[in-house]
Amino acid sequence: MNTHDNGGLKEPADDRSKLLLMYGLAGLAAAVVLLSMIYTLAVGLRMTARHTPQIDAAMEIKLEATRAHLWLEEVISGDKAEDMTEVWRLIDSADWYAQALLEGDESEEGKFLPLKDDQLRGSVQEIQGQLAEFRRITRLRHETPAESAIGSDIDQEYDKIYKQLMLKADAMETVFQNKITADLGRFRLVQIALIAMAAGLFITVAVVFDFFIRRHLRDEKQLHATNQQLQASEQQLRASNQQLTAGEQQLRAANQQLQASEQQLKGSNQQLVAGEQQLRATNQQLAAREREYRLLSRSLSVKNKELQGIVYAASHDLRSPLVNIQGFSGELDGHCRDLRRLLDTQDISDELRKEMISLVSRDIPEALEFISAGTEKMNTLLTGLLHVSRAGSVDIDVKELDMNELLASVIAATQFQIDDMKATATLEDLPPCLGDADQINQVFSNLVSNALKYSSADRAPAVRISGEVSDDSVVYCVEDNGLGIQDDHTENIFEIFHRLDPKNSPDGEGLGLTIVSRILDRHDGHIRVESEPGKGSRFFVSLPRA
Repeated sequence: MNTHDNGGLKEPADDRSKLLLMYGLAGLAAAVVLLSMIYTLAVGLRMTARHTPQIDAAMEIKLEATRAHLWLEEVISGDKAEDMTEVWRLIDSADWYAQALLEGDESEEGKFLPLKDDQLRGSVQEIQGQLAEFRRITRLRHETPAESAIGSDIDQEYDKIYKQLMLKADAMETVFQNKITADLGRFRLVQIALIAMAAGLFITVAVVFDFFIRRHLRDEKQLHATNQQLQASEQQLRASNQQLTAGEQQLRAANQQLQASEQQLKGSNQQLVAGEQQLRATNQQLAAREREYRLLSRSLSVKNKELQGIVYAASHDLRSPLVNIQGFSGELDGHCRDLRRLLDTQDISDELRKEMISLVSRDIPEALEFISAGTEKMNTLLTGLLHVSRAGSVDIDVKELDMNELLASVIAATQFQIDDMKATATLEDLPPCLGDADQINQVFSNLVSNALKYSSADRAPAVRISGEVSDDSVVYCVEDNGLGIQDDHTENIFEIFHRLDPKNSPDGEGLGLTIVSRILDRHDGHIRVESEPGKGSRFFVSLPRA
């Protein structure tokens, strides 16, 4: 009797403990889901509020500085409709964006939060210093137009400071983009961890619920067997009728507890359904955040196209003054010939005649030759800028290319030069790739032409073209035995207007490899170089695999 009573007292206590355990697990799962949602929203809003204005500010600094540069050129060229007020306003605007990154501010683009990262603050402070230098050289060039002609020391210093400003602005933008990428990576890892934790909790709750349901069914079977045994022993247990009555009451109470447990299980299932709905809402919010990042990437692409348009327009606008300079130079040359004829017929002193003949026969023609050479170089540079701009904007028709056929046409186009230089060109079996036939032809035409152009005088030129498949890409190699490239040039030979030796190198303005790099960027490709001075170079071109 005592043993039976003790067991009856222990069972309800065990059931209550297990029910508390179920409630605790369900509550923990709901809390994890809620905290995951709150964390996701908070981090997403923080990343959007902090990084989007930072990227916009970096782009605006470059854009305002470029516009100030072009506006100054208009003012210096004598356009009466323009003045320096807009130039200073543009430089002030660029400086304002830099200061907003450091101290925080608000504009139409959004609210700028102060930078806390020392590296980022250092980059912005360098931009401010470069803007101050740009303002100084702009003022000097405007106030001393006579000493700021094309090719002068002031003009060269102005171009150098402007390029350094653009490089630092590009570097700062890259740092911001890397920061966004790192934050997004950590954000996704935390999301994966939270989802995995929530899934683990749900699985645990489901296992516990399954255990209790199975135990309930087992208890019901045991009760049913007990009732059968009681009915079979009814005559023997009539004397214990009171005890059986009490047992029945206990069984009824147990059944009520089981019914209550079933209702609690139903409530827990409803909580699980609500948790699933919350997870779906969270996934929808994540999808919305991804769309926002895609819109940001599209905005960056639009701004790059705007910069290309500015370069294209500037190249066209600068041609008009060049044509005028060339025309008036020709007229001056004709006037010098007329002066020489007049000197032969006029009666003047020998000393004056000698001085004037020196002016019209040597000094003025020499100055005109410098002017003509300068205008020709400027015209070549503007033509190169147009080629670079078109390489980044022309429509491309991507399809599978037979590289053996394409490279054979490239070699055939340069066959006269190959024969004239007694060179050899070896073309190995090449795998196909994806790309625009005309632009890829231009890429390899430039590389083969450079291999012949920069050949060594000590040996016959030799060019070898090979290729191999690497994962999802095809890597082609253009190898030569020419002069090679110094180590300090291998990183910047793809920059615009870069030449290995401007005084002694072959003709050209350093645009070929820039156009090659721009074309490969649009094809989701890449180019790199390995070189040993005096022995030759190897250019590796990576393109998507067909």
